[in-house]
Amino acid sequence: MTWKKLFKTFKGFFEGHMRFLVCGESENQECNGKGSLVSLKCGHKNFSEFIQNHSLDILYSLFAFITHAYFVVILVSFFLQSYIPHSTIRLADSLSDPYLGIIGIYLVLKEVRIRTGTSRSYRVLGEVFVVAWVLLLFTSTVLTFVSESYHVDDVYKLIVTNSLASVIIRIGTLFKY
Repeated sequence: MTWKKLFKTFKGFFEGHMRFLVCGESENQECNGKGSLVSLKCGHKNFSEFIQNHSLDILYSLFAFITHAYFVVILVSFFLQSYIPHSTIRLADSLSDPYLGIIGIYLVLKEVRIRTGTSRSYRVLGEVFVVAWVLLLFTSTVLTFVSESYHVDDVYKLIVTNSLASVIIRIGTLFKY
């Protein structure tokens, strides 16, 4: 998702500095009147409507950030594993299973958005992410067996698991039902 698309999604959220406190013309009886309690109720109502209208976009953006951030953590952990604390590697290991769930949900949300017409098909960009995992797998495998600095360890196991899972999940989304 590009910054332009992300900004467009949250444009309603950031429009006006007091968007959720302004009641305006409301049919709801509880939003009529003045005072801070009325503004709070009306602001909550506006915020709830915004969340309902953009929930898929918000989830999609959040999961996109998480999947890319996790990839960067694994990438950095592999190439700088002798310089980073071992607790970072353990943290990445503990987040591996939730990551696989998130990437599955992320790809399902992406397909829902494409098939409902909310978003255009970005097959090429989706393939780039999988290609990045495969390139990391290939590079780490070559370095593990050629270089003395890299070994089959926890980080390499994470790369193998997540790379293969990303490929398998991506292949699953290519089938049209």
